Amino acid sequence: MNAPKLYAAILAGGKGERFWPVSTDERPKPFMDIFADGRTLIQQTFDRLRHVLAAEQVLVVVGASHAQITRAQLPSLPAANLLIEPHGRDTAAALALACALAEKRGGPDAAVALVAADHFIPDVSAFWRDFERGAALACERATSVTFGIQPDRADTGYGYLLPRAAREQFLGETILAVDRFLEKPDAQAAAGYLEQGCLWNSGIFIWQVQRLRSLFGRFLPGIAATFPSLLEALDTPRLPTALDAAYPAMEKISIDFGIMEHAPGTYCIPAQFSWDDIGNWAALKRALATDGAGNVAVGSARAARMLDVADTVIFESSPQTADTPGPHLVLMGLRDLVVVRSGDKILVASSAYAGRLKEALRGP
Repeated sequence: MNAPKLYAAILAGGKGERFWPVSTDERPKPFMDIFADGRTLIQQTFDRLRHVLAAEQVLVVVGASHAQITRAQLPSLPAANLLIEPHGRDTAAALALACALAEKRGGPDAAVALVAADHFIPDVSAFWRDFERGAALACERATSVTFGIQPDRADTGYGYLLPRAAREQFLGETILAVDRFLEKPDAQAAAGYLEQGCLWNSGIFIWQVQRLRSLFGRFLPGIAATFPSLLEALDTPRLPTALDAAYPAMEKISIDFGIMEHAPGTYCIPAQFSWDDIGNWAALKRALATDGAGNVAVGSARAARMLDVADTVIFESSPQTADTPGPHLVLMGLRDLVVVRSGDKILVASSAYAGRLKEALRGP
């Protein structure tokens, strides 16, 4: 396909709860250097897309409270490609804004992709082999395309998709028609999903622009009605005023609930790239190399002293100062914990409870 007609929209935001105490409302997960490698998750996502796309083809949609940090972390993003929502209306509204800009620049035959800002995809080449095939499929068949991840466990933190049994070929690789999308299950249902051959829903989608426009018109008419005014105002100084007028009429709903669970004719490409949404602190054990006892130490926690500690995540964002020589963090006799320190805030939790951090922060 013609690469200049492919646009990728990064949606970024959050409340900073899942990775407390390091994440905050002002600096939620996408803007964290969670691997302490010098690049935040949104920067890694931008880098991954820039592997093939020009900066002009990458769009970023954020709320006003995260506009400044986005500009700081993505200095090479063209100013007109940072789309600032006046109010949070969930992912359907954010995607509509990106879709309208893709249409204005690339026309109705262009492809637009939805990409989360905070997923972990280490093999960029494998990602792009699948991604370009997905874009070609979306445009050639005027359809919706997603990427299914082969599960290696019955995870209750992910949505799933059930593919139909029939397999097709496209550009020499298998593609699957999606029978239906399935919400995050309980443990029993998740085990059943694996037996049925379900895949994890990666949350990465690609559409031909005119196909996505038709889906908005069919399932989310309030959002669809805003397209004419958005198309007229995008890439002009009138955009903030147009957004203020358009957003109250937009349905507040995710693209998954609003469209994808109802949309016919969606295809799934079984992903050949590894993927993780890094949903909580315990997920770092899947994303990073562990020591011989299954521990992961990140940041200044690498200097921690450990005795008989196993399967534990230790993260410290506060560097040891020169006037505090010797070990500043010592752990002994621990199993399967998450230990995080940021400034004067400390989290200690069983790995099994890491996904319930929101509950603790919000209180009874």
